[in-house]
Order: sequence, then structure tokens, then C-alpha cells
Amino acid sequence: MSSLERHSSNWCGMEQSLNRDIDELSSTFEKMMRPHKSKYAYPRPLPTATSASTVIDRQQHPIALAHHMDLPSRMRAIKVFNVMLARLWRRRCAEVCDLHELVRKYQVKANTMRDDLFMRNKMICKEQRRCDRLELELRQVKYAAELSSQGCVTIENALNMVRREEAKLRRDLTVKTQECNSFAELLNVTKTEMFRELTKFRQCAQELAEQQRQNRILEIRNAELEDELLTMKDRFQAQHDDIVVAVHLKQEKIDKAYETLKGYEQELAELELKHSKLLKESQGDEILQEIKKIERKIGIVRHVIYFVNPYRWCLLQTYWPKVKLIVYEILARFLNVILHSPVSMPMLPVTSMGFYLTVILLIGVVF
Repeated sequence: MSSLERHSSNWCGMEQSLNRDIDELSSTFEKMMRPHKSKYAYPRPLPTATSASTVIDRQQHPIALAHHMDLPSRMRAIKVFNVMLARLWRRRCAEVCDLHELVRKYQVKANTMRDDLFMRNKMICKEQRRCDRLELELRQVKYAAELSSQGCVTIENALNMVRREEAKLRRDLTVKTQECNSFAELLNVTKTEMFRELTKFRQCAQELAEQQRQNRILEIRNAELEDELLTMKDRFQAQHDDIVVAVHLKQEKIDKAYETLKGYEQELAELELKHSKLLKESQGDEILQEIKKIERKIGIVRHVIYFVNPYRWCLLQTYWPKVKLIVYEILARFLNVILHSPVSMPMLPVTSMGFYLTVILLIGVVF
């Protein structure tokens, strides 16, 4: 409705403007001044007797028919008529020029008004569309206003709750303000400590750079040592191979020594038989001398075994508690044979005198 009223008011304004322009035109025609003689002096032929008579004949033919005039009066009348006709001609020429100028102005104004009218029609259409859109928005706003009016109670309740929350938040704000002040003081202290720690950090960074430089030097030294270590490993590997070969050779020597020892054990067994015979024949002194010779030979083998095979020495130390009883028994047997008198000893069976003597000699070598 508002758009239609606005449209009608625009048309009324345009009509009033046109009416004012028409009134102005009519008043201009009414108030038009006479033209100046020098401005509108158009050349025209002078009147002659024939022309004057012709004009008189044409325009005053009924008067000429009505009464007859004398020649001087007719000439004066023609002169007056020509003067009046010239004045009217000048006035009409000036009016025609003014009318042409006015027509040109009104043509320009009409073009302007036509453009203005087109623009206004366009604006009217645009305003009509805008009016429709605003009307739709107005309906939506009315609907929203109804919804808002329905939610006013809820908003009021929420407002009361918000006010209570505001009071609570104000109290919390006071508490938080105090906390912020304490935190600000703590921040100042922390900044001071931070500057101090930054100074320490710079010092530590310098120390770290120095340590990195030293670490780089140590890495270079470590690489050199690794190269030397690899060289030494190669050298030790070659030495190890040489030692393995030497150990193999010594192992062969040990095997030969064991074979020699077995031969000595056989000789010892034979000597035991001889010893038993010599006991009967009372020839113990010679047997003792032979036993000492065998002991010297076994001592040589003992030293070879001790220096060549230390692993067996470790085994002997490991199993020494078990061998101790056998050693005691061997000593008792040996003393019994030499002294021809019984000696108290642990009850363990012994089968070979040669074995006992061999173990005694080995223990003597070790200890």
C-alpha cells in the first residue's frame, strides 16, 4: 500500500510540474515585449502606387465599393496602412523568433523530462520490487515479532537468571582480580628469574658450544682410535692364528708326553712287581733308587704338563676336594710299603700302586 501511495504521489507531482510549465508558457506569451526596430529590421520592397492600389483593392474592396475617396486621402490612408503593416510585421517576426527559441528550449526540456520520466518509471519499477520485498520482510518481521513477544517471558526469566549470574560473576571478578594482582607480582618475580635463567642459558650455551667442539675433537680422535683398533685387531688376529698353531704344536707335545707317561706307568707297574719280589728278597734299597729315578723323569713330564696345559691345572683345582681322600690313601699305602707297618687310612679301594705314585707326583708338582 505504501508503494502505491508513493507511486500516485509521484504522478501527481509530475502533473503539477507540467501544469506549472504550461502556465509559465502562457504567461510568457502574454507578457511578450515588442521587438526593437534595429533588431528586427527585415528588408522588404517599398510600397508603390500599383502595389498600394493592389493592397487597397484586395483588403478594402468592400469599402471601395461602398464609397469613393479622393486621391490625397487615399495616399495618406495607404501610408498609414503601410506603417501599421510594417510594425505588425516586425512584431510578428520578433514573436516568431521568440517562439522558435522557446520551442527549442521546450524541446530540450521535453527531452530532459522524457529522460527523467524514463528514469522515474525505472525507479518506480525498482521501488515496486523493493516494496514487494519489504512487504515480505515486513511479514517476516511481524512473524518474528510475534515469536519475540512469545519469548519475552522466557527472556525475562533468563534475564533474571543472568542478573543473578552477573552478581555471582562480579564476586568472582573481585576474587579473580585479586588473583590477577598476585599473578602479576608472581609474573614480575618470574620475569626476573627468567632473565637470570636466560643469562645462565647463554653461559650454558657457550659451554655447550665448547663441549661440542671438544666432542668433535674427541670424535675425530675416536675415529683415529677405531682405525688403530682395527689395525690392532688384525695384528692380534694374526698373533692369535700363530698362537693357535703354537698351541696345536704344544698339544702334540703334550700327547707325546702322555704317551711317555703311560710308558712310565707301565715301567712303574713292572717295578711294583719287582718291588713285591724285592720285599721278599730284602732288596728295598735298589727299588727305592729306581723309584727316585722314575720320579725325576715324571717330574720333567710334570713341569712340561704344568707349563703347557694350564686348563688341566684349573680342573685339578676344581676337583681337589674329591681327590683329597685319594691322596690320603695313596700316602698311607706308600708309607705302609716303605715302613712295613700299618697306618690308619680311609676305607677306599686302590688297585694300582703305580697310579698312586703318579698322582702323588702330580700333586707335588702342583703344590
